[in-house]
Amino acid sequence: MEYAANYAAGQMGIAPEVVYFIEPENYIVTKFITGKTIPPDVIKTPDYLARVAKKIRLFHRRGPKLKGEFNVFRRVEMLTKISKSNNAKFPHDWDWIMQKTKEVEKALAKDPYTPTPTHNDLLNLNWLEEDVPGDIGEIRLLDWEYARHGRYLL
Repeated sequence: MEYAANYAAGQMGIAPEVVYFIEPENYIVTKFITGKTIPPDVIKTPDYLARVAKKIRLFHRRGPKLKGEFNVFRRVEMLTKISKSNNAKFPHDWDWIMQKTKEVEKALAKDPYTPTPTHNDLLNLNWLEEDVPGDIGEIRLLDWEYARHGRYLL
């Protein structure tokens, strides 16, 4: 799945292009891009959010059929269980956050669900801005290991 998603995203200009795939290890070699990560305070600005949304929408609309499904609600439950079993500390309002999460899931369940290719790990460190002298470089989305079909929200 990671290879298929990364390959398609590279062809669409969303990710660095895949130049080689090594089987059976499933190693992906992509084109090297000189660039920098985008800090949290920068990526949340309106200009960057518009650029991010454009790339994500393109993948949602034109991405390949992927095996498996990613459900963010089940993922949060699983990670919460693991964290609690390891005595991790949670925010004081965690129960309220989880209650709101269940409300969002219930509201989304009222809308027909069409599985869509999704990336599922939009951490700012997975975005790279190309370093292009005297110009604004493209942003590229890295790390496609969680790519599956899921519910898109953009």
